[in-house]
Amino acid sequence: MYGLLAGLAILSPLGLIASGTAWGEWNKTELQQRLQTAHLATHAPSGISHGLHFNALFNNYTIRGVPLPIGYILSAVTVLLIFFLFVRVIHYDQNKES
Repeated sequence: MYGLLAGLAILSPLGLIASGTAWGEWNKTELQQRLQTAHLATHAPSGISHGLHFNALFNNYTIRGVPLPIGYILSAVTVLLIFFLFVRVIHYDQNKES
């Protein structure tokens, strides 16, 4: 399992060779175009105009002074570590209750 996750993290920069925006990372205009193309709506949801704004740890997968592919890998590794720690804490709490 760890090998699979490590492999996926290392392969994450493959998205850089694709054209266009990553799935689900659309701005309001791109989302509206996609909805219209799929004949689902004529406008983007109103909530997207006033959506959540925050400063990401790796904004656009970049780290100053580090090549973009390495930034992608470090972003993936960071997410894997956060989820690993989250699962460990939950597992620890469940064992503690038993």
